Amino acid sequence: MNKMDNMNHNNMNDTDHEISAVHYKMIFYFSSQSTLFFKDLKTSKAEEMMLAFVVVMLISVLYELLRKFKNYYEQSQFKMMIRKSRAVVTEMRAATSDSNGKSPPERAMSKEVMLNSNEKPQQVSTAQRIQYIAMTTLLHGVCLIVSYLLMLIVMTFNVWLLLSVVLGSCIGKVLTFAVLTGKVDDGSGHCNLP
Repeated sequence: MNKMDNMNHNNMNDTDHEISAVHYKMIFYFSSQSTLFFKDLKTSKAEEMMLAFVVVMLISVLYELLRKFKNYYEQSQFKMMIRKSRAVVTEMRAATSDSNGKSPPERAMSKEVMLNSNEKPQQVSTAQRIQYIAMTTLLHGVCLIVSYLLMLIVMTFNVWLLLSVVLGSCIGKVLTFAVLTGKVDDGSGHCNLP
């Protein structure tokens, strides 16, 4: 028989197992009282909850904008590296054969690369690759941290804070399409219905 089985758990206090006395019920509630992240970061009045609502909504908007920037950066840098690599391959092919020796796709690719690239063909350097990997990793880490913080805010089960995250995310989504891309959602997102 285990020693823990004989213990009386009814008379235990917080120091017995070094746990906090905060017990959350997993139900959504409307209240101006909530604790965010730390025991000292609390809202107790309606004004404090309104301020928390606005701050959380802004964090959610910024998260959506950051995600869009991260995707844009990854795609643009990756395309640039591919374009440079193609230009180098085209330059090497042009140096080893004359224009009559090229197949039509090679001539077309050569023209496309030269039209798209205003710079002299050059290889993507190791420093550029490292910079790309470091920047995308950093952006991914920041997005991950902010997304987990937003998840923890939702897990307070306070409906006002849940609504602030959802509203901020929606506003951020609209801003990313309207301001950054200048077009409306093309329907390729994961939450679209057929």
